[in-house]
Amino acid sequence: MAKSFCVGIVDNDERSLQSLREIITELVDGIDVKWMVTSGEDAEHLCLESKSRPDMLMVDMSLNGMQGPVFCRRIREKIDVMPILAMTAFPVERYAIKAANCGAQGICSKNSEADLVNSVNKIKCEGVLAAGFDTARHAHERLVEERQRNANSLTFKEMEVMDYASEGMLDEEVAHKMNIAVSTVRKHMQNAKNKLGAKNRFQALWMWLNGED
Repeated sequence: MAKSFCVGIVDNDERSLQSLREIITELVDGIDVKWMVTSGEDAEHLCLESKSRPDMLMVDMSLNGMQGPVFCRRIREKIDVMPILAMTAFPVERYAIKAANCGAQGICSKNSEADLVNSVNKIKCEGVLAAGFDTARHAHERLVEERQRNANSLTFKEMEVMDYASEGMLDEEVAHKMNIAVSTVRKHMQNAKNKLGAKNRFQALWMWLNGED
């Protein structure tokens, strides 16, 4: 009997997790859900352990705590297997560049069953969803090379601050989300601005949103 293809799903909404499980198991042939979690930290541990690593990871880009793009980058820098499918309830264009830059193999809308099913099937069969996305291995090599080449690479905390700020959050809101002081948020923002070579906060956020990191 052929081994089933397993996915892991990360979404901070329990109801979304149940809905995604139903869609995947009922509408995609030969696929099982290995696990579902609401925490990026829990998912990272499961992905890095070979015994609990799924064949594909599905990640909501709007996670609480660790942001989806930062989580994807953390995973992809560490392993060159297991394709990642980014998901969003917002217009896909909002996160498309971020998803590609952080090492995902595609992005789809959580609001469309057809898009979800097509995206899972295509990545399952071909490894990537569309032009502009790297394979898991190539994305891993690119991110590792970027990290080694650029001493000014943003830290994961700086990336999180930029992600939250790019969604229009005030420093106080970012501090609450990350459970850190407002002064620490501003320090991370200043460091990110300097590393990006931006003249001000607005230019830094524009560069971050457009993948110029």
